[in-house]
Amino acid sequence: ERHKEHGGDAATIKRVREKGGTPAGTHVPIMVSECLEHLNASDATVAVDCTLGYGGHSSALIAALPQNARLLCFDRDGVELERTSKRLAPLASDGKVELDAVHANYACVGAELARRNVRASCLLADLGCSSMQIDDPERGFTFKRDGPLDMRMGLAEATAAEFLQRASIKEVAAALRDGADFSRRDAREIAVAILKEPVPATTTLLADRVRAVSLEEEGCTGDDAVKRAMQALRIVVNGEFDALDSLLFSLPDILAPGGRAVFLTFHSGEDRRVKKALKAGVVSGIYA
Repeated sequence: ERHKEHGGDAATIKRVREKGGTPAGTHVPIMVSECLEHLNASDATVAVDCTLGYGGHSSALIAALPQNARLLCFDRDGVELERTSKRLAPLASDGKVELDAVHANYACVGAELARRNVRASCLLADLGCSSMQIDDPERGFTFKRDGPLDMRMGLAEATAAEFLQRASIKEVAAALRDGADFSRRDAREIAVAILKEPVPATTTLLADRVRAVSLEEEGCTGDDAVKRAMQALRIVVNGEFDALDSLLFSLPDILAPGGRAVFLTFHSGEDRRVKKALKAGVVSGIYA
């Protein structure tokens, strides 16, 4: 079934969507109407999508933007960036919106806009990873099917397996606390289990190590613990918190006067950073 979905089999894709699922190799954006409302996209001249992915939010932005507006789409995943930008090009052309696809981490948004001598009327940052990355076992984002322990969103970073080969128990435990909210005790126990020789090089071996740990946190067992541990590894491998901090730091220079920004966060590590930066901006008078 997954092979048929990836291959674009129309009947299979229709059946999956009718059941409320997301066909493999695609991604369904969330809170589209809410994002457009708060971004005030209909009055924007320059819009930014920090994580293009499958293009769900960008498609909606193109439809909402006025003619002659400009949409800059960023993605560190060059494979998905090329696929999606090609698919969106006719839509942008029909709507008379200039589409600028940028192969870069969203930490670089400020520098890329400065290089183009523009500032954003609205910016959307849909954080986390995409369904397409999870659906491909060779990318190493899922433990449901065996694959190499990769987890890179781009191709410049070291893989998760390479990170574990050189990391200490202290470093892995810190990543588990910061990226998955494990307690200090549980984070260390998981780190010790993961780093036992031979250090796992595949997703299923990593999952087996995590499942074997007896955690003190109630209700966090088995696959739940594995999901959180893999999330934490993904975050540290891709430097997601550093990238988010860079974006938040440069946001006042990115936005034009009266510009708006929307952040979609999916766990407390992201949420804390966004709230702290925006609250500080309100207190200092940068944001309203």
